Amino acid sequence: MQNADFGKIIDFIVSISLWDIVKIFYLIILFFYIFFSVIVLRQISLMTQTLTAQLEKALKFFGVFNLLLAIFLFLSALSIL
Repeated sequence: MQNADFGKIIDFIVSISLWDIVKIFYLIILFFYIFFSVIVLRQISLMTQTLTAQLEKALKFFGVFNLLLAIFLFLSALSIL
């Protein structure tokens, strides 16, 4: 019984193509990009609390835009790939 399970695992590993590995790699990178975008948005928030500047609203807008774009890219890659 264990040999059959081990055989299925081996067959699964052998059936993985290079393209599948590339897809998983892209999804992992895009997930980390979302995490990075959250960190950037947090840094913008901390910076605008410390310093007052004329570009405060523009920086917050681009930070939120960057996060939304990262989420959109991840979801679209998840559905396309």
